[in-house]
Amino acid sequence: MVSYKKLAVVLIFFTINYLLKAQTIPSYKNASLPIPERVQDLLMRMTPEEKFWQLFMIPGEIKDLKDTSYKNGLFGFQVSAESSGTGATNQLLKYGLDETDLILVKKINKSQHYFVDKTRLGIPIIAFDDALHGLVRKGATVYPQSIALAATWDTTLMHEVATAIAF
Repeated sequence: MVSYKKLAVVLIFFTINYLLKAQTIPSYKNASLPIPERVQDLLMRMTPEEKFWQLFMIPGEIKDLKDTSYKNGLFGFQVSAESSGTGATNQLLKYGLDETDLILVKKINKSQHYFVDKTRLGIPIIAFDDALHGLVRKGATVYPQSIALAATWDTTLMHEVATAIAF
């Protein structure tokens, strides 16, 4: 027969064990806490380098999960795009236009796993493959940049383009 004393010891042990495990989850990852509290906790944990890299969306993808180039995290990748030049032409991009949706999703998932599993804080990225002027893919329509459309002073045209991009 189990004594109440032994039962109490077992319950105390499991309670302490549970509380210790609950404390190992950082506040910023605890979905039950208010968002402002989670954000504050994350910002307090971030190094200046990690904060710096959260300002950048760049072309690229993770090709090797052992690569440490992005160990401080990154805000996001323009997936399937890469720089096509050096120096002043570094901002010109080359797009992988012939990829299927499945290949693109696999690239995004691989990159996302890298940032969630291999960086110190596990902050996910935002992957993107479109722009304000349309989707950069084979068979897609790409419109002029918004500033070029604005220069036409044609609000009806602007509305039609925005509607087409949205759908």
